Amino acid sequence: MSAGIYEGLTARAHHVLEGSKDQAQNQGITVEGTAKNGSPKHMIVKFAKVNNYDLIVLGKSGTNAINRFILGSTSEYVARNANAHVLVVSE
Repeated sequence: MSAGIYEGLTARAHHVLEGSKDQAQNQGITVEGTAKNGSPKHMIVKFAKVNNYDLIVLGKSGTNAINRFILGSTSEYVARNANAHVLVVSE
């Protein structure tokens, strides 16, 4: 991946993260978040374990009726391997 694309994706990730944190804080909810580089499912499990988190909240969106009833591969992996409670939110 070229440096320009990587920098653009990193900037976008930080923008989305900050916007989400602002929305939560506007509702009186304190959240922590970070953007990491790597395999999402492995990074989520590792990061939660290292920081001793007790809850992981993941979004899941299905593209059709069948997918709505099946967890995505990342959500399923995290739910099975995390040392924390996992809440999967679906649209």
